[in-house]
Amino acid sequence: MDGEIAAGNHTIHKYEAVTDRENIFPAIHVNKNSTLVLFLVDMDAPMSMAGTISGYK
Repeated sequence: MDGEIAAGNHTIHKYEAVTDRENIFPAIHVNKNSTLVLFLVDMDAPMSMAGTISGYK
């Protein structure tokens, strides 16, 4: 959301995101005061194409 962090060899700035579905996520180091949002996603969870947002194409 704001600030600057480092994850492994990557520097992430305001409005940017980082993800990794195949490896253990590296430690996060805060370079500047930052607000972070973390989403934990179960990739094996059942899903639905119903609703006002999911299924939008």
